[in-house]
Amino acid sequence: MKMKRIRQKAEKLGLDSNNIKKTELIQAIQVEEGNFPCFRTERNSCDQVNCCWRNDCLSPGWCKGARLEQVKEELENLMENIDELKTKTRILVGQNKDDVLKEFKKIEKQGEEEIISTIQILGKASEKAWKNTKKGLDHSWEDIAKALKKLTAKF
Repeated sequence: MKMKRIRQKAEKLGLDSNNIKKTELIQAIQVEEGNFPCFRTERNSCDQVNCCWRNDCLSPGWCKGARLEQVKEELENLMENIDELKTKTRILVGQNKDDVLKEFKKIEKQGEEEIISTIQILGKASEKAWKNTKKGLDHSWEDIAKALKKLTAKF
């Protein structure tokens, strides 16, 4: 976003935009809008998919390849956590054990089929197609993370 538009937005919110660096001004706007002032604090990723500053915030290294590698690494960690929780679940006795194991299978299937196929498709996609579908990948990842959080809450 151009500095002129950022200053206009700041002025609409009643902020003084004179003699303030772009990064600091955007962080002030984020605070004024009730958001966490995270602009330019992350260098490799951003999980705030609905943030209007996201594309401006991400470093130039933020690209298809970097994101795919990050998602693959996060997915591997998630699958390791699922395996560990499955091992602990097998020790459980009672009705909840079967329900929890079914949830694990559901998450694993979603992770292996949905995320991995999306990664493969996006790996072959053009940069324009990548930008248009990147949000879908982020949302899929959030769904899996929420499902795992819900499942671990049962312990």
